[in-house]
Amino acid sequence: MVRIKRDEFKRLVASALDDYLRQLYEYNNVAKKFSVYLKPVHIVTKRGSRIYIYIAKYWYRLEKSNGKLKWIYIGTSKPQIQGLPEPPPPLIDKIPIEMDGEYVDVDDTIYEALNRISKSKILDKEDGAH
Repeated sequence: MVRIKRDEFKRLVASALDDYLRQLYEYNNVAKKFSVYLKPVHIVTKRGSRIYIYIAKYWYRLEKSNGKLKWIYIGTSKPQIQGLPEPPPPLIDKIPIEMDGEYVDVDDTIYEALNRISKSKILDKEDGAH
């Protein structure tokens, strides 16, 4: 387990997921033509301090009713709709953490994966600048 400050964890997750979430928002612009939506981030809290962050896991059908948009949960598998393209695969799909005041405890392998993704993005940007 790695213990880091909450703000540092938020920055790390934002950095690691930024590009992927942008791709997913673009994908959802296409998916909405099929009246479906892949929720980018879903947070579940269990036992008070245990939190699970799911990335691109839950699918919804979008319906308009009385001028309002309704989200209807349809599952964790991509709907079998002809012409609906595959979503971009997430680099990491679940981030389990434990909150402890101003600190976050995160599994070593998840922490390393988030760091690796963030650092590779920084290196990619540096390579592109030359």
